[in-house]
Amino acid sequence: MQKLNQMNEFSQAQVEQLIQIAQTNNQVWWIMGDADVLAFYLKLRDEHSNNLSVESLKALIELVSEYEKSEAKEPDDDIPF
Repeated sequence: MQKLNQMNEFSQAQVEQLIQIAQTNNQVWWIMGDADVLAFYLKLRDEHSNNLSVESLKALIELVSEYEKSEAKEPDDDIPF
């Protein structure tokens, strides 16, 4: 992930392939909640949403939305037991 984060530009085809990888590769999907992975995909969404196909944009939004919401939540100070 570190090497991908160092790259400044991706083509539309590369971004769409990165989205497809996240959808089909369980390892990437499982670590989507990791801060660096989520930040990478959020950056792709923010920088490339105007250039993506409708299907890819929808998939990307679905991939990051659950984790993005949990990132925005405040930590729960209540102890459940």
